[in-house]
Amino acid sequence: MQRYDGVHLACFGTPQAEAEHRRLGDHGFEPEPLVSLERTLDGGEKVRFKVVRVPAAKMPEGRVQYVEQLTPETIWTQANLAHANGVTGLKALYVVADDPAETAARWARFSGLLPMPEGALVRLDCTRGRVFVGTREELGRLLGAAPAAPGLAGYCLACRHPESFAARCSKLGFAVHRSAAGHAVSLPASLGGVWLI
Repeated sequence: MQRYDGVHLACFGTPQAEAEHRRLGDHGFEPEPLVSLERTLDGGEKVRFKVVRVPAAKMPEGRVQYVEQLTPETIWTQANLAHANGVTGLKALYVVADDPAETAARWARFSGLLPMPEGALVRLDCTRGRVFVGTREELGRLLGAAPAAPGLAGYCLACRHPESFAARCSKLGFAVHRSAAGHAVSLPASLGGVWLI
């Protein structure tokens, strides 16, 4: 997929990449061949993982994929999880769609999650976090801005100290405003989208 400004990756975790690959094939997503990747960290430890991708036309909102971590003990260390800025994890992903019900149904087939109405949005509950699908107008009201459909508008981050994190972002020059759902941090074009905290 060609690089472009803005949010472009949504990654689901899985304990069995091969099983997800088969399931996606059975549901018409025509997954690409399973990819096995390995990287060496600065300390010399190796991280290994398998990635399941589908053609861009099957999930046009961005690179939507599955990853199986083969070395979780190297990735999910206390040092990697202890963020000085107070961010404790990803709470939500926002997907822009012209037809939220149709798009959410496709995301439901991809993820194996059940879509539920959430006001003007459609919600899919993951084990950790949620996916919200809505029109550009609805997500723009919630986040302050949203790209054209199809696309990924931004993420919601869980944060122990949202006020101080928002102040830190503002001090660094990011545009921060209060939205209906919390503090919305507009990111530069290279990152694109919005952090909702």
